[in-house]
Amino acid sequence: DGTVTGDTDAEAPKLTLVSKRLVAPENLGAYSLHAAFEITDGKYAFRNIVLRHVDTPILVGETELVAPESNNPKIGIHLGGFRLEASVVKQLLAVRRLPADLVDALKRLGPGKVTVGDATLSAALNEIKTAPLDTIRKNLVVSGTVQDLGFVIPAETKLPPVSNLSAQISYSKGLLTISQGTAKFGNSVVHDLVASANLVKGIEGADYKTSVSLNADLDELYPAIARFLEIYQLRERDRLEHLSGRVEMVTTASGKLSVKTLSPPTDYQVRADVIGTVLAIKGSPGPLKVSRGTVAIDPTSIKFENVMLAATGGNATLDGTVNFAKQGVTVRDLTLGLHDFPSALWLTLLVDPSDFSVTGPIGGKLVVNGNPSTPGGLTPEGKLTLAKGDVKFNFLRAPIITQGATLTMHRKQVVLAMPGSRLEDSPINFRVTVADYTHPSIRIDATVQKLDLEVLTFVRMPWSPATPPLHFPVPCLGHIEARAANLAAFQMTDTKTDFTRDAVGNWRVYNLTATAYRGKMRLELDGRAPDNWIRIVGSATDMDPAPLFMLGGKNKQSPLLGHLFLATDLWANTDTNFFETLAGDMTITVRDGTLNKFTLLSRLLSFIDIKNWLSAQIPDPRIAGVPFKTIFTDFKGNGGLFYTDNFALKGPVMDITASGSVQFGAGTLDMDVGVFPFDTVDWVLNHIPVIGDRLGAGTGKLVAAYFHVKGPVSDPSIVPKPITSVANFVKKTLGMPINIIRPNTIK
Repeated sequence: DGTVTGDTDAEAPKLTLVSKRLVAPENLGAYSLHAAFEITDGKYAFRNIVLRHVDTPILVGETELVAPESNNPKIGIHLGGFRLEASVVKQLLAVRRLPADLVDALKRLGPGKVTVGDATLSAALNEIKTAPLDTIRKNLVVSGTVQDLGFVIPAETKLPPVSNLSAQISYSKGLLTISQGTAKFGNSVVHDLVASANLVKGIEGADYKTSVSLNADLDELYPAIARFLEIYQLRERDRLEHLSGRVEMVTTASGKLSVKTLSPPTDYQVRADVIGTVLAIKGSPGPLKVSRGTVAIDPTSIKFENVMLAATGGNATLDGTVNFAKQGVTVRDLTLGLHDFPSALWLTLLVDPSDFSVTGPIGGKLVVNGNPSTPGGLTPEGKLTLAKGDVKFNFLRAPIITQGATLTMHRKQVVLAMPGSRLEDSPINFRVTVADYTHPSIRIDATVQKLDLEVLTFVRMPWSPATPPLHFPVPCLGHIEARAANLAAFQMTDTKTDFTRDAVGNWRVYNLTATAYRGKMRLELDGRAPDNWIRIVGSATDMDPAPLFMLGGKNKQSPLLGHLFLATDLWANTDTNFFETLAGDMTITVRDGTLNKFTLLSRLLSFIDIKNWLSAQIPDPRIAGVPFKTIFTDFKGNGGLFYTDNFALKGPVMDITASGSVQFGAGTLDMDVGVFPFDTVDWVLNHIPVIGDRLGAGTGKLVAAYFHVKGPVSDPSIVPKPITSVANFVKKTLGMPINIIRPNTIK
């Protein structure tokens, strides 16, 4: 039951720290220790502890052990003001078996000073022996300051290191409080930092709250912002190419701490004075600068207040709120006002410039609100005007030059009207209507003075090389009228047509009517997207065939003159060889014309002695060609090979019949051809019992020729076939419908 009191002094001129965990012993320098002690039967205590480094006090305090002989002794430690260098803390803690997360945090700790004003620890000695860190975390009470501390943030966050961190710190049994904090965040400046965290269960997963003011360097922070946008998979994030400028921000946040990764807060409020922010947007002709306004952000909304966006030549104002909910994005009075604003800047945020682009200054006002009846739906109201510029659709090879386009939005309807515009230097009135933008389907109505149909990038001659696939995922339909039009060299006037195209690329052109080469034509085209097969159904009435033979530029003279009547129903693959895949049928009639001299006709006539056919009134067909009243034939075929058994030419000089095949892909013939003088045919018909019984008079004039024609159309081989009997002649002749050879014979 005695008491012992006293004092102790100790010196270490060269204190050395030795540990197996250290690469080499650490020389800590000269230290001295003074303490007064008191020992009783119920308590061991050290008072007036002073630790000096050389002559500088670095630690003042006292400690006591209560009930040292009991089963549960308790220790109490009280320390006064002292200062530690961060590097010394790292040295001392390096020899301890610390948790991996704390070791990682220490590695990223930079230089700085920690001053402890007052620290108290009271706990059971056994708890400290078995779980020292947990016991200290749960029982330590300490207050102090941090000065000029540095800290490296994990590299994957792409954030700059923290430096010059200074703050008041208080820790009480697991609750950490930071106040009056300032720091540098790369080139950004942090001030008015206030934070708290509950570390009772450790750093990982600890709840925290914080508020801070930040003068941010957006140029330096852009990589981290881009990573944030990527993590949250925000739409159109790739359109923002860069951010620059300095922004004043006030932020409050709460969430869970982690030393392994930078986790975003679960709740936050950000209010930013965005003056000076500069945005670089992909595809835009220049930067976009914010000249005034604030933006308030929290997990549920973004609020724009008097934000003015300045660009070369114009500006825009933005007010309103965008709300985020599980049902989708809704907006409230989101108002966009534009004044001579470069259209390319704002449009690139909404549409890929390769699909649709606009250049020129935009003016007007647009107000957008959420649609209560449709979660996530929007109801825009307003009108925007493009005073002078151009509009480019991806399905047009040239832009539409406009002098006054308007974009009108009312509820779900959107109308783009471009009256008095020009397309490839031709006047055009162009109108695009979207009846319901929530279920987009586009209607196009256009009236144009002169239209080259190949200005539509998906229109081409069927035998031309395939064009690249067209990215146009919205179904569309429409009506086009052109006073004059052409497809390659084929000229038309008064052209009208309707068309449709679905989202996968199947298309149809129908009700196409036009005047072409003196005649009328009707056409319907169906295109199948997966394999580019096309169906052509059409007709031509009273058309001049001569210009058709001159379109390619190879012929200086047409082989056929007259009045053409044509009907077709054909299928072919436009991705491979159009002519080799051609299938279907066509009917051709030509009236009151001339079959001019060409290779096949010249060779046929060279085999025939026609001097007895000619009269003073009929020119020599070898020079002037073969005149005719009618030509009739129809073809049916598949795979480019077409057959006919009823080709018939009837004229004042001679009649010609033919049967056989034409291979369109190779351009070859394989046909039997019969050539008859006019009197011969008349004689045969008069000898058919059902027609008449006038025998005798024409038999002496029986002159006819048969040939087998084979090979290329431009250079065919012709083999004469002998006439063995009148019966054979009649058989060949009657292989054609009689009414074609001699109209009205059978009624």
